[in-house]
Amino acid sequence: MRHRSDLIVYWASDPLVTHPRHMERIVNARGIGVPEGRAGRHVVVIDTHETASSATADTFLKIDKGADFEVLWVLRALVKGVEVKVTEVGGITVDALRQLADRMKSSHYGAIFFGVSLTESATGHATVEALLRLVTDLNLFTRFIARRMRVPGDVTGADSVLCWQTGYPFSVSLSRGYPRFNPDEFSAGPMLERNEVDCVVLVGAERVNRFSQRAQDNLLSLPVIVLDPPNANWGIRADVRFHTGIYGIHRRATAYRMDEIPVPLRKVIESPLPSDDEVLTGILQRVRG
Repeated sequence: MRHRSDLIVYWASDPLVTHPRHMERIVNARGIGVPEGRAGRHVVVIDTHETASSATADTFLKIDKGADFEVLWVLRALVKGVEVKVTEVGGITVDALRQLADRMKSSHYGAIFFGVSLTESATGHATVEALLRLVTDLNLFTRFIARRMRVPGDVTGADSVLCWQTGYPFSVSLSRGYPRFNPDEFSAGPMLERNEVDCVVLVGAERVNRFSQRAQDNLLSLPVIVLDPPNANWGIRADVRFHTGIYGIHRRATAYRMDEIPVPLRKVIESPLPSDDEVLTGILQRVRG
């Protein structure tokens, strides 16, 4: 992306705050195909409110909260040349979306980076699907890609391992002895909301506060096992808590960049703290008797 992209779109993402080095390394950096660096790129930010990143963008489109799916679908129609009979969708004029569609189609190499808030509606997975379908449409005219702006933690690594083991990146159920994928049915939040679980193991609890209030309330009535680094304080009640070592400090490990490049991490200091793998393996051995 640094070497080829001349159009960067940040959708529901504020990288200057959440990923401080991202724009420095991709937007501002010079590349083989973009020797001018930032001057050779057009940056678009689409968000529900003005952000630090939108202040630096060439184009900022303010979208109504929860209207991402509708806007993406209209944008797909405009990319395909389909007549759109409305003049505005999701707080954005169709003329502005048509200009964006034309810019996308005429770009040499484009990239859309989308944030986690794009998934936090009742139809979050459908919204992401609409965005990926838009990128598929754009590849009929130019080269376009999409990437998630990952949340803290090695989410890419977890996705990669789960894909390797099951063929799916997340929301996988093995209850029938084989992997099944369904974000609505098997994601942690919806399962807690429906009160379908009777025990919870949290390997890292920092995202629990992003669950719905109903899911968090139901969590209070369940036995909870938490694996967290020392000094972590996420306010999560635990019946059993294990303090585990931090990878790249207490333990050697492999982390994955958001573009799925593996990065080896070395141990810096000795520590008696176990790894997550050691704790989970120990629990499994006890369960098996």
